[in-house]
Amino acid sequence: PTSSGDGTYKWGPERFVSEARALANFKHPAIVAVTSIFEANGTAYIVLAYESGVDMAQWLKKLGRPPSQEELDRLLLPLLSALEDVHRHNMMHRDISPDNLLIRDDGQPVLIDFGSARESIRGRARALSAIVKHGYSPPEQYTSKPELQGPWTDIYALSATLYRAISGKIPPDATERFVRDDVQPLVRLARAAYRKGFLEAIDRGLRMKVEERPQSIVEWRERLFQAEPLR
Repeated sequence: PTSSGDGTYKWGPERFVSEARALANFKHPAIVAVTSIFEANGTAYIVLAYESGVDMAQWLKKLGRPPSQEELDRLLLPLLSALEDVHRHNMMHRDISPDNLLIRDDGQPVLIDFGSARESIRGRARALSAIVKHGYSPPEQYTSKPELQGPWTDIYALSATLYRAISGKIPPDATERFVRDDVQPLVRLARAAYRKGFLEAIDRGLRMKVEERPQSIVEWRERLFQAEPLR
């Protein structure tokens, strides 16, 4: 709570509960399930289903080699389906990165740690710190204008996650890219054989300008899965 009396704290838990209920409506295998929402101790809580597995960073480390095209395709298809569902309901994840992408014991992916409520609070109170993850958050997440964010925001973050998996490198932070954009095309950095269109689609998803990125998961999926030989 703050002493400013602007109602931000009261508004925050209310919005948190509202968005937690919206998340609870998703019944998608690649979206972590909400098992309970309750208010106590002057705040609100969300209880998520227990998932057994490792995050993508750990998965890549255990793999000990670059993931194959087939392995990435197997992860991407359910993830894209999940994000398409989320975006259809005017929500966004806003915090996609290797540590928020869990690979279950059966090899299936699941998105965890939805951060929408925190972003909404930031839009309400500009004095609050931005919620960003260096290397994975697009430039619009550094602003105080949540209306600049959309499906293209999650597309940037998932592109950065794939860039890390394929190249072994985290993309430079968006703030650094404003000064000098040193992101190299994936076709130069790929450590295994991948579809050229797949690599180009990831590069496009990492464009700094919102209008230059795919505007929807449907559009991006078409680019990612264009039929062509590996190279």
